[in-house]
Amino acid sequence: MMKWLRQIFVVLVGILFLTHCNFPPPTTSDDQVRQTPTNNRVSTSEKLADTNATVTALQEQVDQLKGKLEVVGYEIEQLRDQNKQFAQDFDARISVLESQPKTASDSRPSTADIARSVSAPTTSDAHKDDFDMMIANAMDGTNLSQTIKDLNAWLEKNPKDSKKLQAQHALATAYFGQKDYPRAIQNFQTVVDESPKSDEACDSRYHQGLSFVKLGDTKNAKLFFEETVELCPKHAAKKKAQDEIKKI
Repeated sequence: MMKWLRQIFVVLVGILFLTHCNFPPPTTSDDQVRQTPTNNRVSTSEKLADTNATVTALQEQVDQLKGKLEVVGYEIEQLRDQNKQFAQDFDARISVLESQPKTASDSRPSTADIARSVSAPTTSDAHKDDFDMMIANAMDGTNLSQTIKDLNAWLEKNPKDSKKLQAQHALATAYFGQKDYPRAIQNFQTVVDESPKSDEACDSRYHQGLSFVKLGDTKNAKLFFEETVELCPKHAAKKKAQDEIKKI
């Protein structure tokens, strides 16, 4: 009887022990198979995150390059616009003259005037004296109307004379002294075109600037003064042009 009771007691104690102990469930092969895809998903997510970060960095670099290209393109366009504007300004210097009102001095010399102006003695000394007198009158502002007629006649008669440039410059100066600024600008430009590196050309550029000042066109005036400073570094007109630029 005691042996039987002892066995029952052992069984009860064992049941109570098993009841209060939490043993982990056994791991099956199916559980191991299910864990493997989870690990793979974690690894794939990390790779995707790295790839996205790389793509984002590359996109930022591309955006920066696009920005730099846009800046370069804008600078190139500005240079083109500046060159175009310079060409337009240069053309405007001459075309503006066409819009200026004509003055009484615009009239061309008559045949009688030309005949009268060239009726000088035929000796070379007489021609020289007459020429020097025309130049002096133009520079001094003396008897300008007649001087202009005489110079036009001389230039028409002596198109290939070595003194042609001097006569053309004197004619432009006479128009300037007569306040016929549009004609002065045109004739000074003829001097510049015929001999751009001469002393007469330097003085002509400066007086073109002064003529535009008189016409109220300070923009073109400044351009001619700047050309005088740049192209005539050793000519007296440079200093005068610099002084005029300061006044504008």
